[in-house]
Amino acid sequence: MITILYNNEGGYTPGDAYDIYYDKDHKFKEWAYRSKNDSVITMATTFKEYKTIEGITIATDHLTPDGFTRINFTDIEIIKKK
Repeated sequence: MITILYNNEGGYTPGDAYDIYYDKDHKFKEWAYRSKNDSVITMATTFKEYKTIEGITIATDHLTPDGFTRINFTDIEIIKKK
């Protein structure tokens, strides 16, 4: 696991924390968002259904532990800058 902590000033999530869980191949498996770096998890989702597009591997399916919320990405396109 790696934790990303944001300072209390500026940005989109001041003072918040993100815990990212990964496997032995360093592929993300789950993340947890903790508002204001609280010890209680505010939101978490899994990372599943990986697809490799233009050499970039992306998890296209994310599910909350309670199964209530699912985020699924389709029609993903990698646009290369010229």
